[in-house]
Formats: sequence, C-alpha cells, structure tokens
Amino acid sequence: SLYVPTALTISPINGDIYVATTDTKDTSIYVLNKNGEQINKFNASKFSPPLSQPTALTMDKTAERLYVADRNDTTTGRIFVINSQTGRQLQVYINSNIYRPTAVIVDVNLNVYVSDMATNCIIALTSNGTFIRTYTNSLYNPQGLTFASYTSLLLSDTLNNRLVLFDVVSAKVLQIYSSPDPVLIAPRLMALLNSGDIYVNSLTDDIGYNILKKLTITNPSANVTQIINPKHHFDFPVGLALDTKNQIYVTDSNIPYGYIHMFASNGTELDRIYTNNPPLKNPHGIATDLQGNLYVADSGNVRVIKLLINGTIIQNYQTTPPLQYVYDVKVRDDGVVYISDTECACVYQLTNDGKQLAVIKLETQQRLVNLLITLYPSSASSDPDLLVTMADPFSPQVNRYAPNGTLIAAYTIPLSASTSWTPYASVIDEKRRWLIVAESGGRIIFFDL
Repeated sequence: SLYVPTALTISPINGDIYVATTDTKDTSIYVLNKNGEQINKFNASKFSPPLSQPTALTMDKTAERLYVADRNDTTTGRIFVINSQTGRQLQVYINSNIYRPTAVIVDVNLNVYVSDMATNCIIALTSNGTFIRTYTNSLYNPQGLTFASYTSLLLSDTLNNRLVLFDVVSAKVLQIYSSPDPVLIAPRLMALLNSGDIYVNSLTDDIGYNILKKLTITNPSANVTQIINPKHHFDFPVGLALDTKNQIYVTDSNIPYGYIHMFASNGTELDRIYTNNPPLKNPHGIATDLQGNLYVADSGNVRVIKLLINGTIIQNYQTTPPLQYVYDVKVRDDGVVYISDTECACVYQLTNDGKQLAVIKLETQQRLVNLLITLYPSSASSDPDLLVTMADPFSPQVNRYAPNGTLIAAYTIPLSASTSWTPYASVIDEKRRWLIVAESGGRIIFFDL
C-alpha cells in the first residue's frame, strides 16, 4: 500500500501513473499501470542527494523525463530530473529560490517552472538549470501552477485567495481572479453553539493573522455576526471548543511552547492558560466537559491531559499501546474520553479516570493525517458512531465509523461541485440534521445527515 501519497502525474503517452510518497517508512516514486498495478518503484536512495519530501511531479511531452519537486527542511529544496522508465537520475536543480516547492511544470523547450511557498514566487530555470527569472506579485503560499497557454502561467495564490495570470516572457501580471469580499479564508476550526450559530477561524482579509468569526446560518448563506480578534494575535490556532457557558477556548501552537486562549461569549479575552513541568508543546485538539474542565491533545509532549482553567493538571491519560502522535480529543456528556492518534490510525476510548475501554482501529489504514473527531449523533449517547476527517489527497472526506471501527458512510463532494477540497473540523447540528464541515479552501460545506 502507498504511505502518505503526496503527488501524482500521468504519462501523456501510455497513461502510466506516477505517485510520490513521503513517510518515515517509505519515501519513493511508484509507477502504476492504468489498472493500478505496480510496475516499477524508484526508492529515495536512487536519488543524489537522497529524496526527502517529494511534493510535486510532472513529465515532459515525450514522457521520457520525470520531474520531481523535493522539499528539504535542512537545506534548500531541489528539482530532480530522472528517466521515467529506469529511474536513472539525469539532473538535479538546486537554487536558493527553491526551498519549499509546491508545484513544477515544464514547457516545450524543457524550461522548468517551480512555485515555492517559502520564497513566495515562481522560479524559471533553463533545461540545464540556469536561472532565468522569478514571477511574483505579493504572492502568499502559491500552490497550483499550470500553463494557461504557451505564453502565460496560471498560479493559485492560495492564502491570498486568488488566481494570478503571468506573461511567461515578461513576467508581467496579465490578470488577477479573486473574490471581492471573502467571508472565510483558510478555515480549519469549528465549534457549534446551541443556537445553531458556529464559530470558525479565518485569516484576515489581508492574510495577516487568524481571527474567529461567529456565523449565523440562514441556509444557504451565512452572515458574520461577531468577530474575535485578540489584542495579542493568535499565533497558530489549531483547536477550538466551547463550554456550557459558551466561553471559548483556542489552543495555540506557539513556538517553542503552546497555550490556550480563553474568551468570554462576548469575545473578551479572559486569560491565557499555560501548564508547567512540562509546558504545553504543539497542542492540537481541545474539549470541555459539563463541569468546565479542559482536555487537551498535547501533541509535542505525546500526552492527553485534563486540566482546570487555572492550568492545574488533574489527569494524564495513558494508553496501551502507548500514544505516538495525539491529534484530537473529545468527551461525551458521561465523561468518556476519545483520543485520536495519527500514527496508529486509531481512536482510543477511556473512562474519565483513565481506564482504557477500547482501541478503535479505523479500517486498515496504517497512518492518517489530521485525525479530527466528531461524535455522532450526540455526545450524550453511549458508544456513539465516530466521524473522522480523512485528509487523503486522492479522496478527502469525512468518514463515519461504527464504535468497532467499521466504515458506515463517507461524506464527500462530487467533482462537479469542486475539483478539490480539504476537510478539517466538523460539527453536527442535530436540530437541523446537518453535518457542517470547515473546508480550508474557504468554504463551509453542509451535508444532510
């Protein structure tokens, strides 16, 4: 099976499929025929220097050359050119403008164009690796890249919420496509009020930092009725929860230590919650119980803790087998705790005092990404089904599992609605029988349960 597939391209000649994988267990380029059968594999060690984190693939029009964009966090990124049949390395392009490449394309003259999310530009190189020029227009996290014609480049400028069309030769911006007034930019977190309103994070219109917005839903539209923008801005908010008083808690993966923002229902910041010995490190999911206690997936410390709002830890949950990379935590009304672990692709179920009840293995997956949990249909019911976000790049969806891990249903969107979506946090509105999913491309998607 493929470990964490990250990029794909298809031969324009015979339809063979090339898939890049990146994982501690297997970083390789797989070659599959049109029936999905493996016919070749190029291991990381065949590349010089070895392949690290492949992020994008493309081929020239003859399908003889395969181009592999490779991210390397310790040095600059690079673009490998290999023979598509044998895997023999033909060339490697290393350039100071290439650090975290996200897309690569090649023209009829074998010039190479690379979009980079760290240097926020497109880099053009000749076939021998000579630098030609860069394309930029205050880009922010550029991702997708393609030719709109032989003379123009079309780029998805992701965090600027727009598309930019460049002239290939002059690097002049020909046109910008964007929404005039986006309600949400890169939403990932969500919490539901009893009123049916939802809180969701969004980048500010200038893409400067995250804020929280309260949306009042009037199907099919949503109106912003509150904005929470703390004086000391969020650094990297990754978890969101409400308590019974509608107080708001946001985990923030600040470097090197994390903390929890605490807001009143009117948006006033009440406190920042820290822990000691050790301090929070890269915290992710957060939940509350009926008594007002907090539960935090403290990913960097490989633990899930229960704590008071003054930061006092009153429970440290342990599992068998031990936790590896905790991502999310949820609590039923009766106190039962659910913990997701991305490395084992499972959900642990424990009593509130820490007794392990079950390990719910999610199908046959060996590892999952962004394993966010929603309890279905109610956190008050015993042994509820689980809704788990699946961020697989080939089939992103929210899967519904029975308590024993059996897949019951999958919530996704047809290609006719959008060519891509990346689901994150979800909530269930039982009154209206809706599943509401935050989609990082800038939308909230509603499913009829």
